[in-house]
Amino acid sequence: MDSIDNISMDNLSEIVKYAHLKGVRTYVTINTLLSDSELRELVDMVGEGLLAGVDAFIVQDYGVIGVLKEVYPNIVLHGSTQ
Repeated sequence: MDSIDNISMDNLSEIVKYAHLKGVRTYVTINTLLSDSELRELVDMVGEGLLAGVDAFIVQDYGVIGVLKEVYPNIVLHGSTQ
């Protein structure tokens, strides 16, 4: 696996596992502003990422940070500069 053309929730676990075997941390960036109606889907997607072993999430929206910390208290979040 020299390059990755397409990452999806279906193959995220495999990609994270491979990265960790190589000593590489994995981060998922969430740089979009969301409406309230989109939050449930995002929370579920982040949960899948956590189960896949993602090391941290890079987040732009302060509201999203608050929700994710409430739902997943031990989640590692980094602020986005975008």
